[in-house]
Amino acid sequence: MHIGILKTDAVRPEWVPAFGEYPDMFERLVRGADSSARFTTWDVEAGIHPSEGEIDSVDGFIITGSKSSVYDDKSWIRDLEGLIQTLHAKRKKMVGICFGHQIIAKALGGLVSKSEKGWGVGINVYDLTDLPFEPADEAAMNKADVKRTADSAQTHILEPQTLEHKPLEPKTLEPKTLEPQTLEHKPLEHKNLEHKTLEHKTLKLVASHQDQVEALPPGARTIATNAHCENAGFVMGDHIFTLQGHPEFIPDYAEVIMALRYDMIGAGRVAEGRASLEHHQHEGSRVAEWMVDFFNA
Repeated sequence: MHIGILKTDAVRPEWVPAFGEYPDMFERLVRGADSSARFTTWDVEAGIHPSEGEIDSVDGFIITGSKSSVYDDKSWIRDLEGLIQTLHAKRKKMVGICFGHQIIAKALGGLVSKSEKGWGVGINVYDLTDLPFEPADEAAMNKADVKRTADSAQTHILEPQTLEHKPLEPKTLEPKTLEPQTLEHKPLEHKNLEHKTLEHKTLKLVASHQDQVEALPPGARTIATNAHCENAGFVMGDHIFTLQGHPEFIPDYAEVIMALRYDMIGAGRVAEGRASLEHHQHEGSRVAEWMVDFFNA
């Protein structure tokens, strides 16, 4: 598996020894699920894009997060939108994370804006409304089911036949008297119905954002949501998978970002974010498994 990384920001130099650059974070994440994964990075923030041949050489692309907003008036952002549209036309697989999630939405006709709900920080809990994609084996089974259904539904033309007409012979019914019978009364046995509740599916990820996807692009469907961020993840067809949260971050990195942006985020929201780091388990490894299956499907 060969994955291209479209780098849209740089980690602060003083943090690199402890955390690495953003491509390093994604490489560690994905290799936790597939140690054989290979990566090539293009710094699109610096205007470096993959060539046509390089696009064909990878199984898909990851678009990283960024401190920039997708609606900023920056030429590299507009150029990245054009690249996304090209990849979409080729049905090249793309995974968008945070800024990557938002820029894919905007490039393909969605709406992104600064949310009035403020910052989402710490570990956020998202309701999963669907799987990121349909696994290849299930897709094959479903296609087989569709074919069997279509085959069984083929129209059979009946040959016309003439029905023979026979007159009914009159018969006299013999009168019979019914013997009275007493019905046996049995009380109904009372049984308690067992109540079963469907398991509630959630995903817990580090988040750090104020911008949100307010409207999905045509043809997309939401796969993750919560009260703070309605469109926290979406898929399009079998080639686009995005999340607002950061599977590649670790809680320690979330903490340093909150400290850096303390004044912007606000004391109350930072306190909530720090409490969430204590109460919830970050589930980036789950997303890593999804990503590996997604690129291999």
